[in-house]
Amino acid sequence: MRLVTEIVPTQTPVLVTRLKFSLFVLLGLVFIPWLLYLIQTAALFGSVKCGLSSVTSGKFSKAAFCVRFAKKVTLALRLQTRFIIGAGPVFTALGLPPSSSFDSANYLSEAILLASLIGEGEYSLLDRLSETLSFLQTSLQATPRLQPLVSQVVSVRSLVSRTQPLVTAGPQLLAINSKSLVLILIQDQTELRPTGGYLNLFALANLESGRITDIQIYDTASTDTQLRGQVLPPVDLQRAIGESSWYLRDANWDPDFPTSASRIAWFISKELSIQPDLVVSLNLTTLVQLLDITGPVNSITSKNFYDLYFASLKDNPSSSQFLSNLSKALFSRLQSLSSPRLSQLLVTFLSSLYNRQIFIAPLSVSVPQLAAAGWSGGVALSACRSALPCLNSYIYAVESNVGINKANAFITRKAQVEAKITPGQISYTYRLTLANSSPDSTWPGGNYKNYLRVYLPSQIKNPTVSINNQPISQYYVSSEHNLSVVGFLSDTAPGATTTIDVTWFEELPASVRFHYQLDLPNQPGVPSYPTAVAVVYPSSWFATTATVPTIASSGQLQYNLSLSRPIQIDVDFAKP
Repeated sequence: MRLVTEIVPTQTPVLVTRLKFSLFVLLGLVFIPWLLYLIQTAALFGSVKCGLSSVTSGKFSKAAFCVRFAKKVTLALRLQTRFIIGAGPVFTALGLPPSSSFDSANYLSEAILLASLIGEGEYSLLDRLSETLSFLQTSLQATPRLQPLVSQVVSVRSLVSRTQPLVTAGPQLLAINSKSLVLILIQDQTELRPTGGYLNLFALANLESGRITDIQIYDTASTDTQLRGQVLPPVDLQRAIGESSWYLRDANWDPDFPTSASRIAWFISKELSIQPDLVVSLNLTTLVQLLDITGPVNSITSKNFYDLYFASLKDNPSSSQFLSNLSKALFSRLQSLSSPRLSQLLVTFLSSLYNRQIFIAPLSVSVPQLAAAGWSGGVALSACRSALPCLNSYIYAVESNVGINKANAFITRKAQVEAKITPGQISYTYRLTLANSSPDSTWPGGNYKNYLRVYLPSQIKNPTVSINNQPISQYYVSSEHNLSVVGFLSDTAPGATTTIDVTWFEELPASVRFHYQLDLPNQPGVPSYPTAVAVVYPSSWFATTATVPTIASSGQLQYNLSLSRPIQIDVDFAKP
């Protein structure tokens, strides 16, 4: 008899099978959100690249399709983000930056550019980006190890919010569905004038379907010879420069840019028989920034620009050949920028708008978004930022170099404002200190002859002016743009310092509680300078400030700021 042994296969315990299944499900739950996130990120990045390349090649229908797709992906990313918070170490291990969709300034600026060009409706790509970034910022703040990303997200959110006005205004400004003639003012801030600098060059660019088809550079010295008849200048311009005739070169005398833009366009129409649709102002500071984007142009870099510029003027101070040649080459380069460089250009443009170094004034169409954002360069009191009765104060110091030199290249400033509140009124002292570091009187330096206008609320009383602690009688008080204007001349010699004090009074609201707001715009073409603001009030009063002071004590709020963009101070007062 033969014994047959039957081998029975070992059965896998049910528990082990369940554990494997659970592990598989767990890994899926952990990694699938990351996988989806990476796929969506790639899709969003690809759609933005698609739109950008389509825009630069003039294929706007395709670009619009890509943007619509990007909007849908961005909304999905907003939901997906909640599942990948805290996964930074894993992304790093994979060689990917944490939150890779949102910490790239280049990516976002490209998306912003597309949204500006092809904004659709009120709820655009920028709105979705803003929502996503807000959600991401809140989530990151709750995760300590991801704190380094918070500052990046905050910075990008700020960029997005500042770009919102372009979403609806972009198609109009860029003539996406039409033609437009754009007048670009090239102003020399080393010879400072109200809207940014002396106007010795301008460009005329033809836009069609969002693309520049032609651009020509002109100098005002040549075009002004074609003006027929005599145009009388404004009264304060006559006082400042002593001329009886007005020309294009001095037409940016009004600091309210829409007003100056309209007057400049009038001169252009009389001298060249053409009518611009849009006026854009920029100064040499912006041109220097553009050199950092394009790279050297004819061996001119951002580092050697001013040395070469002043050297070109030594033999012929009125020549604009150097700037004309540079502008032609620079604008030609800008029309063929790569996508990353285009992103840099956009960021530079937005920063210059935000810092009031570029203004945009439409002439043939109404674009209220620009005025609301402050990008049209208007001079006006801000609307009250509170429901309480409002004491709305405004101080805008506007300098004009009338010395026919480049002394502003050697001028440094600092300013102080004291607002002293008593039960019946508020007294102001505005102090501006100008220091001239010109080595001597040799051109392009020399004396800084400055016609200074200080724009103040219309209801001011008893203005006075003193220079170096000596009261002066030759000052003028007038009214412009529903504001009071105090204007006068000052002269700062090489190596000297001039201290200017302007004082005035305003009445307080009669109510027990009121809102105090102070606006100090910065003048285009003027570098940032320290500005100290002291608000002094009765110590028995209660003060609540939305603007965090540098120093706060009983009866005084001190703000030590830098005037590189408009300063806004808001305080709610309550009397006992």
